[in-house]
Amino acid sequence: LLDESVDLIFDYGYDNDNINADLLLNETVVLCVPSSFKINEELRDYQLTFKDFSNGNYLEKNCKSVDLGLFKDEKFILLKQGNDMGMRALELCDEAGFAPKCSMYLDQLMTSYNMSRLGMGIALVSDTLIKSVSPTDELLFYKINSKNTIRQLYILSKKNKHLNKAMLKFIQTAKEIYS
Repeated sequence: LLDESVDLIFDYGYDNDNINADLLLNETVVLCVPSSFKINEELRDYQLTFKDFSNGNYLEKNCKSVDLGLFKDEKFILLKQGNDMGMRALELCDEAGFAPKCSMYLDQLMTSYNMSRLGMGIALVSDTLIKSVSPTDELLFYKINSKNTIRQLYILSKKNKHLNKAMLKFIQTAKEIYS
């Protein structure tokens, strides 16, 4: 972006005074647990359904959330170092007082979701992803009791660089889709 080889970037953060950041959306990070995992039996009152995501119930203040520390003995699927969700997962686990037992490190959020669906471990995923996939009985979802589960997706552009009509329309369309 800074060397102008690309005009726009979608990213979860920025730390540069030469970049314009246009907030696209806020996402909520949730726990994605294979339904076959025994821990689900004791947490029935906290489980979220696909319907809870489609109607927004999971965002309500009265929606029960779990302490991530309850999952300290379970296997996790994490995204590789340098990935926002991978770093966020480690921070959330650290905040809950444990280092996750990792069964695999992956590059893509969708891949971690699918590996979790196959019973390979617990994944941390975004509500945006959950809203975009077909419902399945192979997974259960939990809201995590932490203020650090909100992440912001930005459209970034270089300051003082002209954005043409096509780029401005693209940004407008993206905002309309995700509003």
